[in-house]
Amino acid sequence: MKFIPRFEAPNKNDENYYSNKNEYYKNGYGMPNCTAYAYGRVLELLGYIPEGLYYGNAENWYDGTKNLEKGQIPKLGAIACYRTGKTHNSSDGAGHVAIVEKIDNDTFECSNSAYKGTNFYMTKGYDTKNNKTFQGFIYLPIEFEEEETEIPSKIEFKVGNKVILKSSATVYQGNDKGLKIPDSVKNKEYTIQEIDSKGNLLLKEIFSWVLGSECISAEQDYTTYKVKKGDTLYKIAKKYNTTVDELVKLNNIKDPDLIITGQVLKIPA
Repeated sequence: MKFIPRFEAPNKNDENYYSNKNEYYKNGYGMPNCTAYAYGRVLELLGYIPEGLYYGNAENWYDGTKNLEKGQIPKLGAIACYRTGKTHNSSDGAGHVAIVEKIDNDTFECSNSAYKGTNFYMTKGYDTKNNKTFQGFIYLPIEFEEEETEIPSKIEFKVGNKVILKSSATVYQGNDKGLKIPDSVKNKEYTIQEIDSKGNLLLKEIFSWVLGSECISAEQDYTTYKVKKGDTLYKIAKKYNTTVDELVKLNNIKDPDLIITGQVLKIPA
């Protein structure tokens, strides 16, 4: 089964997290809460809660869960479990659970929620901050395959191209490196006069160096993606942090439910 990672907070309309399907939400312990999030994420991945998964404080999930395999090696969709102090003793902390979303060679990334804190956030590797001790991983009863990520084609800047300096641009480069870029020069069109080895751009009209990553092309504001078997506009929009409506408009799609394998779509940059 293909694994679709989650790198952003679930929508408030998602019943896996925000309905009585989620026992934590149902009993008044909804997000932000690591257990409510992990429970909802398992629902999202499997469509059900596997028999034996513990219900209660996070630090008791690892010992309290029955009938599911456990181990010390991260796997996609696995539940990373931490205790704070002694288990079954909430007076010294209730522990933490998170979900493995990505594995990259010798490290991994987890999605999280914090009880009465941050609604959603990502961590890399073992999260032992705030006196947490890693216990192990609870494995879901299915082997996931990592979804192949097709990187959209990168827009290559060339001398003479027209670009727009993003509103989020931070500081100048070159001789003025570190100086804050004023709002008065942002969101305006410029001509590239020179490009250095690091990809920084010298903008002709203001004769200043800026980060290439803080500019977008004024001539082409999209990248491209080739549709693969099993793709839907919803999946593609989710992957590239855009919306189905944006893809429909940009590609003049008449039927959003009909895209063809091999079809090349424009993706908003």
